Amino acid sequence: MTARSTETQYVTFALGSEVFAVPVAVVREILDHEDSFRIPNGPDYLIGLRDVRGQGVPVIDLRLKLGLSRTVPTPNTRVLVVDVTLGERQLTLGLVADRVFEVAAFRDD
Repeated sequence: MTARSTETQYVTFALGSEVFAVPVAVVREILDHEDSFRIPNGPDYLIGLRDVRGQGVPVIDLRLKLGLSRTVPTPNTRVLVVDVTLGERQLTLGLVADRVFEVAAFRDD
């Protein structure tokens, strides 16, 4: 008897030379990088708020959050708008990526 292998699709992206992936199911959309409305006295990694279809979405510099150097925007820089569940709350965040590659399928086993 053979076990069936299932696959999940992920959006792959880069921070510097590191490659990361998030499940497609949590990615609402991928946007070009634009300046965000700065929030005074926020943590360094919080770039600011961005209007995404009428909703104020906090934008996070993942490089800073992970202990890397600050993101320097290029024409390839993107913002992944993701919906994350924390306990009973649904949180929408913009995650700055140096580059978004593709949607890739990975086996769940």
